[in-house]
Amino acid sequence: MNSAPTVDIAAHNRQVSELWEAFSRGENRRVPIAMATDEYLWLGLTGNSFAQFYTDPRVQLAVTLEGEAWFRDTVVHDRPMGPPDVWRVAPRFWMDEPECFGCNVLIQEDDFAWSEPLAGSKADLLAAIRDIDPRQAVLSSRLWRLYGEMKDLCEGLQFRDRPVEVVFPGGGTHGVFTVAGRVRGLEALCLDLAEDPDFAFELIGLIADKTVERIAAWHELARTGEKLPSPGGWGMADDSLQVISATTFEKLVLPHHERVFSAMTTGPRHVHLCGYAQQHFPALYEKLGVRSLDGPGTFVDHGALLAQMPELTISAQSDHTVQLLGPVGDIEAMMARMLTSAAKQPGRYWITGFLFRETPPAHVEALYNAGVRLGAIGPGE
Repeated sequence: MNSAPTVDIAAHNRQVSELWEAFSRGENRRVPIAMATDEYLWLGLTGNSFAQFYTDPRVQLAVTLEGEAWFRDTVVHDRPMGPPDVWRVAPRFWMDEPECFGCNVLIQEDDFAWSEPLAGSKADLLAAIRDIDPRQAVLSSRLWRLYGEMKDLCEGLQFRDRPVEVVFPGGGTHGVFTVAGRVRGLEALCLDLAEDPDFAFELIGLIADKTVERIAAWHELARTGEKLPSPGGWGMADDSLQVISATTFEKLVLPHHERVFSAMTTGPRHVHLCGYAQQHFPALYEKLGVRSLDGPGTFVDHGALLAQMPELTISAQSDHTVQLLGPVGDIEAMMARMLTSAAKQPGRYWITGFLFRETPPAHVEALYNAGVRLGAIGPGE
């Protein structure tokens, strides 16, 4: 992807600001359409390797800034374009949590880093997790080192005539079940759920407790001044939930979710779930109090979901493979299926598309234009 559209950036940013302000009031007359990407695309732009990105703070800083600048210069969507007042860079090491739990993390040259499950008996595993000192685990982690070194590099740094600020990266989790699956091995954990549910419940509970302690340690060490639980709302992902049933989730995982959320926030609760996880939506809404859901894909009836859960807001995801492969007609048909009258609820529904390195610019344009055309709300839609 390398073409840059001709856009009146000031006018675009003004319209985007007005759209999201209206969305916050429940008065938007069109469904917002946003795009996202990650280091997979950025590294394709700069020619650096994943290994360099995860191990060299100078490379990660440069790649992130160049990637974000390209994105803001090139991708037309319902987010601001052009340089921001301040470039905000969040250090990235997606395997930070497994590493903090003692897993070996494989740094691959040309792909994302990946973790290996811990070995040993069930008793050994529980004992090892109990013995973890979250503060020391943070201090020993790659993410902490990246954070500190990138902060030093950004002291007084200007990029495209704007200051650069490193953002606190330690306030969240990829999800207690997902992390438990990395620590134990997802297949082994699923067998535990069926064959030894008491062990699985205890393991996931320990992961939850240490997750809360790790996040608190991050805030303390980074001197954020944040007091937990925060009134400002908080959310987490837990993508591996898609592999278990609603009954198993409610019995063996949801109590730990509740404990984590209660420790993190007294405000609104948010969850990200990818994949076929719709079996969990009722419990998340009714029993966990989640009011913002990110990730439901094209296979979910978003209009029906919004009708069933009147306080829910959805950030739906387009089919990223359709956006990648096309053709344009299929992209437009996908957006038509997502932008039904029932789904287009003001202040409650928006769509995110994801860009791979190989996604053609014409497909990005087609998705956004179809969203603008078909996303009108109200008379004349």
